[in-house]
Amino acid sequence: MVNLLWVVHIPLLLNIPEFVPLSLGVGLGLHWVVYSWIVNHPVGLIHAVLRSILIVAAWYFFPNSSISAISCVIVLTYLISIYQMLTRDIIST
Repeated sequence: MVNLLWVVHIPLLLNIPEFVPLSLGVGLGLHWVVYSWIVNHPVGLIHAVLRSILIVAAWYFFPNSSISAISCVIVLTYLISIYQMLTRDIIST
């Protein structure tokens, strides 16, 4: 699913390269929605939504260093998600 978005990322890279960090940051995080469904926990939805909102904010607030800002957002959302996964109750069926 996520790899199908390369048809969006490549034309952006060739025509409007300043949008590439935004499209890659959001696009490569979409699989978290499916992960949330698989593990039956909202961690994936929280990650995907928080990551998307914060990436757009970072892209707007730090236009001259968008790659670094978006990278920091992605690391932050992964740290939050890892914490959530480590502290969640696991229900075995």
